[in-house]
Amino acid sequence: MMTDPAPHSSRRGLAITSIVVGAVATLMIIAFWTVGRAVDGQGLTDAAVLVVISFYASVIVGAVAVLLGIAAVVLSRPRLLGVIAIVLGLFPIVAVAVSLATLAV
Repeated sequence: MMTDPAPHSSRRGLAITSIVVGAVATLMIIAFWTVGRAVDGQGLTDAAVLVVISFYASVIVGAVAVLLGIAAVVLSRPRLLGVIAIVLGLFPIVAVAVSLATLAV
């Protein structure tokens, strides 16, 4: 017995979910940049904790967005949505990698 392919709406839902996750990852790294400037470095304030969490969590959320984007490119019809999700997910990963590399030098 053959299984039916997934409905069109669930494929589009996968692509939209991957875009939302990628946008959240991008917003997390933007929040790191904006809130990080306001942290004075005088201890572990709430803002400092938020900055550190958004810095490292943006990589994890970005990786999930990239994986969902790849699945959306393979499975969904509007492949452009999956590509947008991959770009949105890669942005914080690259930003964190570059900032850590500049700190190491």
